[in-house]
Amino acid sequence: MRSRTISLLVCVILGTWAVVDGAQAGLVGYWTFDVGDTADPGGIDDRANDVNEHDATLISGAFDVDVPTQLMGTGAQSLNLTGGSDYAIVDTFLGTASDNDFNTGGALTISCWVKGWPGNWEPFVSKRGEGQGWQLRRYSGNNGQSFTLRGTTAHDDNPLGAANLNNNEWKHVAGSWDSATGWRIITANGAVDGCAYPDTGNISATGSYVVFGARDNSGAGGTNIGNFSQIMIDDVAIWNEGLALNQLQYLAGGGDPQTLPAADPAPPPPQPTIVIAPNGAGGWNAYQIVGDPKNLADAKAAAEAMTFPGIPGVPASAVTGHLVSYQSEREFFTVYGLQRQVGGDTWIGLSDDPAIAAGASEYGNTSGKPMPANGSLPLEPDPPDGTEERGAGWRFIDGTPNVFHNPTGNYHRDSVWNNGEPNNNTDENGALITGNHLNDLATGNARQYMVEWNLNLAERPMLGPPGGMGFMGIREVRDLPHNVQRMSEGMAFLYHELINAGHLVYKPGTRVDGTQPMIDFVDPDDNGGGGDFHFDLPFLSDGPGGDNDFVLIGNGIIDVPAAGTYTFRMRGDDGGFIRLPGQTWTAVLSSDNDRGFIEGDAVVFEYPTGNSNVFATVDLPAGPQKIEVAFFERSGGCNFEVAAAAGNTTDLADFRIIGAPVIPAVPPRAYPLTPDVTNATTDPLNPAGWDMVVIYGGGGDPGVAETDVRAYWADNIKGFATLPFPGETPLVAEDSFFVGARGRMTLAEAATMTFITYGDDGSIFKIVGTDGLWGAGGSTGGTYADLDDGCRFDGYNQDAYRQILLAAGTYDLELFWQEGGGGAHIGLFAKFGTYDEGSEIFLLGAEGLNVDFAGIPEISAGLRLIPEPATLALLGLGLLGLVRRKR
Repeated sequence: MRSRTISLLVCVILGTWAVVDGAQAGLVGYWTFDVGDTADPGGIDDRANDVNEHDATLISGAFDVDVPTQLMGTGAQSLNLTGGSDYAIVDTFLGTASDNDFNTGGALTISCWVKGWPGNWEPFVSKRGEGQGWQLRRYSGNNGQSFTLRGTTAHDDNPLGAANLNNNEWKHVAGSWDSATGWRIITANGAVDGCAYPDTGNISATGSYVVFGARDNSGAGGTNIGNFSQIMIDDVAIWNEGLALNQLQYLAGGGDPQTLPAADPAPPPPQPTIVIAPNGAGGWNAYQIVGDPKNLADAKAAAEAMTFPGIPGVPASAVTGHLVSYQSEREFFTVYGLQRQVGGDTWIGLSDDPAIAAGASEYGNTSGKPMPANGSLPLEPDPPDGTEERGAGWRFIDGTPNVFHNPTGNYHRDSVWNNGEPNNNTDENGALITGNHLNDLATGNARQYMVEWNLNLAERPMLGPPGGMGFMGIREVRDLPHNVQRMSEGMAFLYHELINAGHLVYKPGTRVDGTQPMIDFVDPDDNGGGGDFHFDLPFLSDGPGGDNDFVLIGNGIIDVPAAGTYTFRMRGDDGGFIRLPGQTWTAVLSSDNDRGFIEGDAVVFEYPTGNSNVFATVDLPAGPQKIEVAFFERSGGCNFEVAAAAGNTTDLADFRIIGAPVIPAVPPRAYPLTPDVTNATTDPLNPAGWDMVVIYGGGGDPGVAETDVRAYWADNIKGFATLPFPGETPLVAEDSFFVGARGRMTLAEAATMTFITYGDDGSIFKIVGTDGLWGAGGSTGGTYADLDDGCRFDGYNQDAYRQILLAAGTYDLELFWQEGGGGAHIGLFAKFGTYDEGSEIFLLGAEGLNVDFAGIPEISAGLRLIPEPATLALLGLGLLGLVRRKR
């Protein structure tokens, strides 16, 4: 929609724009849907052309006065295609115009306004776009758009837009591509929304017609319409050239497609991805794909002439490269992950020509053994049927032994070589990665080649913000250009984003940095079945709807309480790894679908299989230990958690979530108490906080709570899913959990005191070493019992109290609280003197607070009623004031 009245006004004022139809170079078709452009029943005028027109027909739907604010004016209209099978089709060609004008070859731009949101993969504007042609459409089930071109060279026909467009508002969407510059760019409301580079070649021509709000699947002129988008659409324009970003921004502001501003220069190329990854020999090397078509010999020479250019965190050096080789599973997956991230046929440093690689021999040489069947798995050692393994004569060009031919287990799905490869052609002397596997190739050009620099670094630079003792530094990168299928591919995207984060146009992902106390993440909208510990922190970059296509990396420090064997458990949907730098994992105890493996300091789950577990053991010394974790999400449900247990075990009951830190057993803190004898009931104890822990999954009574909490204090890594305190930390809806708290207070002079607990459910309160000092106690309901060094209460929402005469000195305090379902809260109070229900007491640890204690205080002196989910909070960091309530 564009108002003719406004256009005419501009022409009158400026004078030089009196005739604009057809004046804009490259504009093939432009449809406003305004009054005056729709005079014929169902007819829609192509305003870009006066004579050679591409008029459209509204097949089903209606014209509507609901239009974008930027396009409002007299006669303004849009197309309402929200019915079940509404669409408009460009099927009328006047003069020399034809449908083939929209087979634009090496360049194309589409611009339009849309309202609403289509179903999965359904288009705004299309000319087929499946196998042939092009589409501007929704990306799968995501909230972003995609600009689909069939036949061009980009790795992904469907770059994913980053902006969440899933709303019922008008938004401007556009896709621009030019083979000459290599840029394919999509914008949302004028902002760069995604891109692909380099993208060259030509779009595959199709006989399908251009359609608004649907797709012509016939390939031959409008005979098979489907994929109805049920949207509103306005101001559709198509060019046979790629528009610049400033021109797309002009259109998003309501600018006229017939009078574009001069184009800004094309943006510079993005920097290629360079990955720092383990080299299989104990160090870290650098890896890069170079997009320069060459034959094997020229690629070899070019790689060996390249010095390492440097990346953030790793300076440039004079080390020269070579075509990549691999010696281990991790290095193998690095090669395949980088190739997947970039895409396209890629030379690696593998040959069966002895003139190129020392020790190589033509594949037909099987040392007298029969040739295996095509597609048979290369096994270590030789196959049991007596045949030679596939590709046995191949050697790495750099002299690295060709000892790693295929991952063990079931997680690589099939052979390293594609079915029927290598196919024993004498001139096919080099190997390239195509898809997920290897082919042998003659001496012609491959699109690109992979270079490795033997930097042999002792450690790679940290990715993401630093973590420490008590917290994990987390980086998430989402809105990636295409679907992530491997953990190694996710790592390549992290480096890709690191290197190109400041690029003018190229946005290789949206970075979100932050910290968290543990690794137990879920997507609140689709947790994929979730984990087992249910702290369920949302991912840092969580947004509306399902979270897809992102990668996470985190690092911190755990405090190992004692030297020994520990088992770590990683659970997630889709894959990930745990690294313990400087350590060596000993065994995988259990791995779903046999897809987990260990190598050196890492245990890895490379491939997605839905919600999966890996248990692996490692021997650790006591003290601080660096930890790094990573995770990737492809699509669907999403969760990731990391837990640990002492010993060699796969029993989930032995595990607790770790992030950073593993909480060490620490001595209670000392807090001053200086009572004012003349006004004792109003003076607080003024503690700064307690050492506290929450243990989930408990059941029983306060006695069980005490037993389990003491077990935790004695061995704080084994046996419990716990939450560290103090601090405000999310609490999930659990019906059964225990709280243990311990602190220290100091009395400046002797005093008679009464301690009171009030909670739901039961509790035990103790002062260590006070056997025989206690006096009378009781409760206002429930079941009360004296203990040697304190008191116990079983019940809920009643006072439990006991009096004690304390000399001046320092005392260690302990509280154990059990929650068994329903409402949940606990408060610990004290007063000087004897208990008198309704008398003034103060919350132990709350400063300057008086409470008329008749049930739950109206103004909570640290006993705060807050809706769940929120926090279990240390109120004012007082001795104890906890509350939790169910939804």
